[in-house]
Amino acid sequence: MAENNPQKTEVPRELILKLGQKITDRIGHKVTADDPEYWGLADLISDEMADVALKMGVRKPKTIGQLMKLTKLEREPLQKLLDDMAWVGLIEYNWENLDGKNPNHEKRYVLPQFVPGSAEFFNMRRSQMDEHPQVAAFFERMTFLPLEKITPM
Repeated sequence: MAENNPQKTEVPRELILKLGQKITDRIGHKVTADDPEYWGLADLISDEMADVALKMGVRKPKTIGQLMKLTKLEREPLQKLLDDMAWVGLIEYNWENLDGKNPNHEKRYVLPQFVPGSAEFFNMRRSQMDEHPQVAAFFERMTFLPLEKITPM
């Protein structure tokens, strides 16, 4: 609903719509600019960040070398972008080898779904919440909406 959208824009940003669709927890839902999947990302995420995230795959850890191949970006600008994406809470990273694909424990970046994932991460820094108060509403919506069809059960 438009009245719930604190970031209403006349022209939605296509990459943000695509990213919201990619990482939504709502099965069978087509994301629009009126949805929290859009407005929760729109004020925090640049189109350049969204473009990289769209190439990552949800919950598929990637090293910077793998991401350089996917994005065609050089190491230094890509590293800065990944650091910024992690700082706002869009992605996370680790050195784990739980999947057996990282025996050298290289740093790998992961694009999570909203919940659990970036919806919580967006709310981890008080300064970010103060500057972008919609992240609290976004978190509440993304913990509620994916379950609304089965909650009556």
